[in-house]
Amino acid sequence: MVSDFKFSEHFSFFEMTTTENRTLLEANRLVFSDKGKMARGILLCETILEPIRVHFNSPVSIHSAYRCEQLNTAIGGSKTSQHM
Repeated sequence: MVSDFKFSEHFSFFEMTTTENRTLLEANRLVFSDKGKMARGILLCETILEPIRVHFNSPVSIHSAYRCEQLNTAIGGSKTSQHM
């Protein structure tokens, strides 16, 4: 099982990897826990999401930042989805 941690001040690993598909939730988090993928997630939070939140001084709700291939296929996502 993967533990939650902060990617940046206002965004967490669990938030970036959440899905309503509970059967693939843990698999999605395990795939994303690869160092290269996590580094890109941290970069997304630090360079795009945090500045947006700070600029508007308002929370930003993330509904799906990352989907592993298995999850993306299960929900009918595009094969070229930026979520992957």
